[in-house]
Amino acid sequence: MSRSLNLGRVSTAVMLAVCTIILGSGWLACGEADLVCVPGRQELCVCSGGVASFQVCLADGSGFGACNCGAGGGGSGGTGPSSCTSVSDCFGTNSDCEEAVCSGGVCDLVPLPAGPLEWDQTEHDCRERVCDGTGDVVDKVDEFDAPTISELQPGLMPCGEVFCLEGFPVKDVPPIGTMCGMNFGRCDGGNWCVPCMGAGDCGEQPHDSECGTRLCYGDLCEVDSATAGTYTALQLGGPCQFEICDGTGGFAQIMNNTDLPNDNLVCTTDTCSNGSPIFTVNQGGPCLGIGTCDSNGYCVGCTTSANCGVDTACLTWSCAQGTCVPSYVAANTLVGQDDPTDCRDTACDGLGNEIILADDGEIPVSDNNECTQDVCFHGDAYYDVMPLATPCGQGQFCDEAGSCVDCNGASQCPQSTVECATASCNGSVCFIENSVPGTVLSAQTPGDCLVRRCGGNGAVVSETSIGDMPDDTNECTLDRCNGGMPEHLPLPAGTPCSVGAKVCDGQGNCT
Repeated sequence: MSRSLNLGRVSTAVMLAVCTIILGSGWLACGEADLVCVPGRQELCVCSGGVASFQVCLADGSGFGACNCGAGGGGSGGTGPSSCTSVSDCFGTNSDCEEAVCSGGVCDLVPLPAGPLEWDQTEHDCRERVCDGTGDVVDKVDEFDAPTISELQPGLMPCGEVFCLEGFPVKDVPPIGTMCGMNFGRCDGGNWCVPCMGAGDCGEQPHDSECGTRLCYGDLCEVDSATAGTYTALQLGGPCQFEICDGTGGFAQIMNNTDLPNDNLVCTTDTCSNGSPIFTVNQGGPCLGIGTCDSNGYCVGCTTSANCGVDTACLTWSCAQGTCVPSYVAANTLVGQDDPTDCRDTACDGLGNEIILADDGEIPVSDNNECTQDVCFHGDAYYDVMPLATPCGQGQFCDEAGSCVDCNGASQCPQSTVECATASCNGSVCFIENSVPGTVLSAQTPGDCLVRRCGGNGAVVSETSIGDMPDDTNECTLDRCNGGMPEHLPLPAGTPCSVGAKVCDGQGNCT
């Protein structure tokens, strides 16, 4: 029997002794780097009887070969001590769960007490490496060593949680459409937190209008924009302006010197200059066939208001001391009979004319669809798709197209009452199907050395799990799994136990 050395657990005195042998024989320098397997490198090992020899790293670097315990390779003439007067005369052990002792003048290896290793652990793997009390290292289930979603899916925003089940990380998938990422994203039903699942999730984009439509493309919010410069149908801009689409889904105004203003005064010439209204007074010119124009642009020579013009909802005339004086209703004053569903109002422009204003506070005629929101925007009616998974109908949900369907994902379906059958959603319809073979079930018995999984055709199978070790809370027994059965073996007599200065009696008692 041979054992390779692990210098990481040897005392300082032993380390110095080993270093002396290594340096004196022209081998490698001391330290943890000596344990790295480099093809052709030699490392100390111990043959039967405690005789020191060496082993060589294999050509492919996969590990060290067997200890060279043949003739001339470490017999009684080897450099390592086989007898001892103290532990410093012994080399050590290659196992994390054994340590060197000097017993009866001979170097020996004894198992460390059962318990977790203080090193060489893998974080967040749902397992813990422990000494089993016989010198071997085993993996034990650690239900508190779960990874995070970010560790399982690097680069993605987390959506849901991960927990440990029988030594395996299991993802807790939130329902599809669940808000995530500080309420800026949606869970897609597979633990991805994405910006959108449908156009209804893209509320940060410009509103749907004739200049652009929101859409969710490749899990990202975008706008299908009208070409920049496209003229709008309603033309809500004032005189001397054209209203156009800006190419990003919004609106803009550009100069239009052909869209002339009108101040309703016969004594002014109404024009546009660089997109602004200009009113030029024709002082001294004839007006209305009754007089001449003054410096204010008013017609002088009336005898009654009827000589001046026709009154409207936005303009009234008076004849004051022979001068036609207009009285303009203030700009944006609403006039006429309003239709509360047309998304528009009729108002005065402040120059005696009626104009159309957008009224986004109105609600258009309903389309009778629970999965759309009826809104007015920029003078038109729109029926925006509601966010994905919005409840509708009788226990149904809105999809990304604005239809009320049975499901968007399995989490919205009635769950199976059979352990190895799961709900699924296909074509917006719910189904029950067998779980994927190998699925770890949530109902487990801790410490029974078994793991319950789904087999084929929905059957439940129990498999041996050496990591699901039993625990009888007795420090004088070795808890382990043997062929899928829990065992509690008494530790050797003399094994220290934590109750004072007592030891185990070999029968499982601390005395």
